Amino acid sequence: MEGQVDFAAVYVKGLIEQNDPSAYFGSTLSLKEWGNTAIARGWVSVTGEVTEKGYLMYRSSGVGDLPKVYLQRAYFWDWSKVDTTPFYTEGSKT
Repeated sequence: MEGQVDFAAVYVKGLIEQNDPSAYFGSTLSLKEWGNTAIARGWVSVTGEVTEKGYLMYRSSGVGDLPKVYLQRAYFWDWSKVDTTPFYTEGSKT
């Protein structure tokens, strides 16, 4: 997703930076859904570990350059220079 909040990427960012997938969510109501999306994209394993592809997305898409303030809501950030689309697994563009 180019220039839009990608909550599956936010899930991965939280795991990598805070060891907490909910670290940058204002509400955890759809956290499981975004975790499942991250799994479908190949960024997180079914056991909850960030995969090599997840780390690549984090480093190369611009997600890692976004703020790292624990409990700060991701939808307030400037996503204009972030593009996670090239890091989707084939057939999982959800």
